[in-house]
Order: sequence, then structure tokens, then C-alpha cells
Amino acid sequence: MFNVTVYAVDANWNLINTATDVVSIACSDNNATLPADAPLVGGSATFSVTLNTLGSAMITASDVTDNTKSPSTSSAIQVTAPRQG
Repeated sequence: MFNVTVYAVDANWNLINTATDVVSIACSDNNATLPADAPLVGGSATFSVTLNTLGSAMITASDVTDNTKSPSTSSAIQVTAPRQG
């Protein structure tokens, strides 16, 4: 499990601390444990994600309040088996 933080930003990557849009988290790992949609507070929100499939996965944050805003997708995240020992 790890946290993903989503920020509302303008075209110059400045935080928009008045944004309260609802965000949805999706993942290319079909077995991932994902959080419920939640609103931004002060322009940001932190979500807990668990990836459950070995290999590579990407996480996408989407604005469900205003679908004219582009989703943002992470770079590939490598998921490996825990070390035995």
C-alpha cells in the first residue's frame, strides 16, 4: 500500500487551493485496491492505493466534477514479489 496525492494546478503548475472538484483514481492493475472518489480539500487530496499484480502498473487521476479537465497518469510503477527471508 502507498499514498497518491492529487493536486489541482493551473497551466504553470501553481496550486489552485480553492479547487473542491471530486477526483477518481483508476489503475491499469485490474486487481488493485482503489479508494472511493473524494473531493479535493484546499486543492489537494491523498488516496491510498494497493497494487496486487506483479509487473508494471500505472495510476490515473480524473476529475469527475469537470470532465473537460485532462486526466493525469503516473509513469510505470514496478510491482515485485516480497523478498523471502
